[in-house]
Amino acid sequence: MEASTIKIGNVHPNASFVDMEYEHFVHAADAIGRSIDRCLADPSGIACQPTVGVLVVEATKAMMDHVGRNTSLGTILLIAPLIGCKDRRQLKARLSALTPEDSAHVYEAIRMAKPGGIGTSDAHDVHAGAPSDLMIAMKHAAAYDDVALQYATDFVLVFQGLECYRSLVARSLHQEDLTPVQQLQLRWMSERVDSLIARKGGLKLAEEVRLRSSLVYDAWLARASGWRESWQSLDAWMRQQVSSDGKQLANPGTIADLIATVLFLDSHIQSSLESVL
Repeated sequence: MEASTIKIGNVHPNASFVDMEYEHFVHAADAIGRSIDRCLADPSGIACQPTVGVLVVEATKAMMDHVGRNTSLGTILLIAPLIGCKDRRQLKARLSALTPEDSAHVYEAIRMAKPGGIGTSDAHDVHAGAPSDLMIAMKHAAAYDDVALQYATDFVLVFQGLECYRSLVARSLHQEDLTPVQQLQLRWMSERVDSLIARKGGLKLAEEVRLRSSLVYDAWLARASGWRESWQSLDAWMRQQVSSDGKQLANPGTIADLIATVLFLDSHIQSSLESVL
């Protein structure tokens, strides 16, 4: 659902990157779903206990086996703790009960997927041994990574996004306007520096993307003349920001992961999870 939406700077049915196409995301999503289903279908199985860490590493293995590239690690990390939760309280309890084994599995998945722009760190380096407490590492990384930030804040941004998305859906705007997913993306892009862009292209580029997005968002809110052309121009400018080997630098991939998680919640999680702190 997320990959199929025509979004600024992302891969979608009408736009690809030098190393990724829409079909990669579709096939990865199918493989990820099947791997999670296998874990949930046989929770007594020795090879695949449905813990957060096992779900993350098994889904990542499936993604890499089927498409050979990292399309969705951020989405996997965000969805895994939510699977099977019946309410918000259970989500918090699950995060607080993460084990050293969960940490080891998550670090294994990150090393396997090799997310773009990841370097070394003085603390909790993914290239070193996994810490015994994953939450400490997530809280350390929360300052510069919005996926880690969700772990550190009980997924507050995701649940706020869910509330926003559902209010946008309820308004049922005209078809010629931006869809609810497109609106949510543009709003988040105008409010937040995308942490994938910051890692791959640098904080200066990430902030410029945010500033340009805020101008487009303001124009759209005002329905100013030419807002659609501004939306298209921003998309084109972002796709022109590439490295010397043609890799995309201005791909708002973390926001895409957050949107995928919002769509997951909207489709699968019970209404008791909808409350926002």
